[in-house]
Amino acid sequence: MGRLRRPIDDGDWNLAFLFPHEIVEARERLGLVILPLAPIEWHGPHLVLGCDPLLAHAFARRLARELACPYFPPLFIGTERERRPETLRALIEVQKNNSGPLSLLTVEMEDPHGFGRILRDEEGRVTAIVEEAVATPEQRAIRELNTGVYCIRNEWLWGALRKIQRSPKGEYYLTDLVEIAVSEGLEVQAVCLADSEEALGINTRVHLAEAEAVLRKRIARQWMEAGVTIVDPASTYIEADVTIGMDTVIYPNTYLRGQTRIGENCVLGPDTIIEDSQIGNHCTVLASVIESSVLEDEVRMGPFCHLRPKAHLARGVKMGNFGEVKASYLGPGVHMGHFSYIGEAPLPATLTGKTSTALKLAKMLLSAQTPCW
Repeated sequence: MGRLRRPIDDGDWNLAFLFPHEIVEARERLGLVILPLAPIEWHGPHLVLGCDPLLAHAFARRLARELACPYFPPLFIGTERERRPETLRALIEVQKNNSGPLSLLTVEMEDPHGFGRILRDEEGRVTAIVEEAVATPEQRAIRELNTGVYCIRNEWLWGALRKIQRSPKGEYYLTDLVEIAVSEGLEVQAVCLADSEEALGINTRVHLAEAEAVLRKRIARQWMEAGVTIVDPASTYIEADVTIGMDTVIYPNTYLRGQTRIGENCVLGPDTIIEDSQIGNHCTVLASVIESSVLEDEVRMGPFCHLRPKAHLARGVKMGNFGEVKASYLGPGVHMGHFSYIGEAPLPATLTGKTSTALKLAKMLLSAQTPCW
């Protein structure tokens, strides 16, 4: 089974993402076969199935055949990952109180981003979703859009999928489920998003950049509310798995990537990249690159330093400008001067003071009984 991506503990919800190349089947975890549609979000007893737009419609009938399971809990079908857990929770509550089989998320935006349009009758009830590719000019003028997220009662879904007819373009539109429900006299509920940023679709590279900016802003806000100072959130890049201690200050053009852990009261940047590394408390990193390395407390480095994988700087280490360390341990209090390189070597705590690191290292190697590497 595909591995879970970035689980999020949110009360009674448990989110995880899987991607197309990682999914062949999920029988062991979910008790059924999953077609290669993505992403998938698993919310406790609920499943949110994100459909790759190139695959979703073509697999509609096969989906019904593969997933037919009368006892499976409510099934969501969604296309994007900008949704907040509280938004999906609200959709669940609406569907729980809906006498009909289906509820969906809509949004009002001036730029339709290629989304389908929501059709309503004179009384404001949802009657259909029309895809932009087949919409009339009048329908394209509608600004209430389909976000591609639905909560559907599963015992109705499987039979309804078999009623979907091929479109003039030769595709099977899952959005036809709304019209099918209405034709059967069943109620369709809609929840309109208050924050249109949650509905950003990705059909072009411009849309991708817009969605990334939304997620970056959301992550930066989360850390600022937790006590981290970010001087310019627009030029600071923090990935979702990064953790940051209180009272740390992050200057512009800083990138925190992967499984990076930042301690408290640190100063990072500007112009710094830290990836898959552990930074202790009270550290200063100026205009430097750190890869898969460890900094203990009170380390100062930069500008223009580079820690390559498996570098370990103990408490109080100081690195001057243009220093580089690879797969080496610098003991407590070591001072590494500017224009220095240390690779594959342990340096004990005695290498401190005003004498250059290179000279002290040479003396240590000459006096050693065996090479330290």
